[in-house]
Amino acid sequence: NVVHAQQALRAADVEATGLPLHGPSGLSLSTAKEVASRPGAWLLHGDLLQHQQLFEVLCDAVGGLDLVVLDPPLGVDLKSLWPQLERSCSPYFVAVHNTNLANQI
Repeated sequence: NVVHAQQALRAADVEATGLPLHGPSGLSLSTAKEVASRPGAWLLHGDLLQHQQLFEVLCDAVGGLDLVVLDPPLGVDLKSLWPQLERSCSPYFVAVHNTNLANQI
């Protein structure tokens, strides 16, 4: 999904960087502020609930987010995730790109 999103954004002349939230090349608290200084879109992939501090650092560095696009896998508890993301990042717009939200609405 991240690769497809990067291609779509780049086709619209929007620079996009894919960033995993885990693993050796994953975003960390020590690199989050540097990432926040880069222009363009961030495509973060991983478990948001396990990396809430990263969102707080990123969103503090840029003063919130304009748009959040969620593409959750089946089983994600959006009712737990959303309040934390909203509190940390105060997005103006939200899009949900998936139908894997059974019994969540």
